[in-house]
Amino acid sequence: MRLIAITPETPCSTQAECLREVQFLTSVLDAGFHFLHVRKPGYTEQQMRRYLSAIPAIYHNRLKLHSHFSLVEEFALGGVHLNHRSPSLPGTIDAARLSISCSCHSLEELQAASWCDYAFLSPIFDSISKRGYGSAFALAELQQFFDRNPQCRNAVALGGVTPEHLRELKACGFAGAAFLGYLFNAKDATELNNRISKIKSYL
Repeated sequence: MRLIAITPETPCSTQAECLREVQFLTSVLDAGFHFLHVRKPGYTEQQMRRYLSAIPAIYHNRLKLHSHFSLVEEFALGGVHLNHRSPSLPGTIDAARLSISCSCHSLEELQAASWCDYAFLSPIFDSISKRGYGSAFALAELQQFFDRNPQCRNAVALGGVTPEHLRELKACGFAGAAFLGYLFNAKDATELNNRISKIKSYL
């Protein structure tokens, strides 16, 4: 299964906080996660540029932006993620070399996203990072859907995913799983590494 990580959406309030977050990000990528999605909806282009500059260039080809797509080529990033804030690519970007993903919240949207490299489908379980954001799908129904629509097996489960869910998600037909709260709620690097190890033990 593909493992995807998504940054916390809140801005870094101090340089120390930013450094800690970047250390977390590099640990996740060193552990073999396929992509890290940089999702900072409150950042200006200049703030995003500073944030990307703090991440060592060796990791840039596995970063995907949710906004400020003009920075993709400047930093030679791996791809972009389309969503309601940024629904399309600028014509100046060479899409052929990029991994393109998108967000879906219904099976109809997922069917329309079969052209993407992968598509987030959410919320699958009750969210860890968003209070009151509950599961919207039954796994048994999703398995039937994937059986009938094999072109939609590019779906990545998002929302409340923990390591214990990985095997049932794979059996259901998901191509991968995305982690946000489970990873970045870790209180320190030791706890983060323990959580990463637990994820890999369920693959």
